[in-house]
Amino acid sequence: MNSGVPDAIISVRGIEKALQSNSEAKRKEAIDAAATERRIAAKWNRDGSTTALHHLQGDAPEMNLKRELAASLVSIVPRLGRWFDEGPYGPKFGPSELTTKY
Repeated sequence: MNSGVPDAIISVRGIEKALQSNSEAKRKEAIDAAATERRIAAKWNRDGSTTALHHLQGDAPEMNLKRELAASLVSIVPRLGRWFDEGPYGPKFGPSELTTKY
C-alpha cells in the first residue's frame, strides 16, 4: 500500500500551517494534527495488509477450509475463483476522518 504521496501532502500542509501560526501552541497543534492523520492512515493500511496476508498465506484452520472449499467449488461457482484472485486486499475506502484516501 503506497501512501507516500498522501504522507508528503499532509506533512507539507502541516508544516505550512505551523509556519503561518503565530504561537508555539498553534504550531505544535498543526504538526500534531498532521502526524495524527498519517498515524490513523498507517494503522488502517496495516490492518488491511494483515487481512490480505492472512488471505494469501494464513494457515489458520478456518482459512484453509475456505480455500479448499473455494477451490473445490470454483467450477460450479466461478465467483469463488474471483475471491482467490482478488481477495480482501485491504479496504476500498480509508477512515472517514482523513482528508486523503490513505
